[in-house]
Amino acid sequence: TAPPKPKQKSWMKADGTPKRGFTLTGEVRVLTLERRVDKLVRKACHARGYCVSCDWEKWQPQKSGLGEGGACWGDIEWSHILGRAQAKWVRHCPDNCVSQCKGCHVYFTDRGHEFGQMIEAKFPGRYRAMMELDLKLREKFPTVRDVYLYWEKYYKNTKGLTDEFSDYTDGVQ
Repeated sequence: TAPPKPKQKSWMKADGTPKRGFTLTGEVRVLTLERRVDKLVRKACHARGYCVSCDWEKWQPQKSGLGEGGACWGDIEWSHILGRAQAKWVRHCPDNCVSQCKGCHVYFTDRGHEFGQMIEAKFPGRYRAMMELDLKLREKFPTVRDVYLYWEKYYKNTKGLTDEFSDYTDGVQ
């Protein structure tokens, strides 16, 4: 009889190559992990159900507001106080995530100064707090993979986002 085949690892194909989204060592690729956490945050942001810029709620009829052409429109989108490229360590931080209707998101994308003024008026001190937290998280988590794993665990154990400062800071500060 033939010797038994060794048990195949769950992240490996039959030919010995890693499945999509995994590295040769079996770790989840950073991009795959980033997309997984993005999906969790986007879902939490949509659950808020209103635009922080114009206070439009997704179950209300569209109204005139800040959006492109003077009208808010579309679904609720996830946007950031500190941009995704600017601060990867707080990309998924609940205090860095704001929900905006599509119209306001488009409007503020190229109007950073106006967006900053609106954020400071609605959430005083939040921008500076996110800058400081980004530095703290960089010290605690040496790689972006580590911080993505941290946020993934956070969102799997939380019910959603609020406008108040969140309780994610266990062990960060």
